[in-house]
Amino acid sequence: MDQYQIIVGIAAGALTLFAFGGKIWKVVCKGFAWIFFRPHIAIRTTMDERCIQLSERIEQVSTRQETKILEMNAMSFGLLAILHDRIFQACMYFIEKESISCDELENLEYLYNGYSGLGGNGTCETLMLKVRDLKITI
Repeated sequence: MDQYQIIVGIAAGALTLFAFGGKIWKVVCKGFAWIFFRPHIAIRTTMDERCIQLSERIEQVSTRQETKILEMNAMSFGLLAILHDRIFQACMYFIEKESISCDELENLEYLYNGYSGLGGNGTCETLMLKVRDLKITI
């Protein structure tokens, strides 16, 4: 129950007491209607307008947020694809060469950690296992 409902209830009770007062009743009713109902309607209308504006703004922000999330997902997917391609190419090169240096292995591990952190699948994992078993050169 909000404050206006309480005020209206108290005023209605007071008006009932004065109901049999003749002319006083008419004066009180006019004053009551002017003081309580009109500002109440104006405040309620203003609040409704503000709620509508706030709702529209929330919808705009939500739409923009959804767009940004879709863009971030697309960039993550693109980065994952680039890492997969780079790791795949490097692994195939080193497997064909049958050796890898410590620096090359470290670089490949660095790429693979980023790839697996983005949720990469097991294709590169299989290749990485084969590369780790290669002869390490200095």
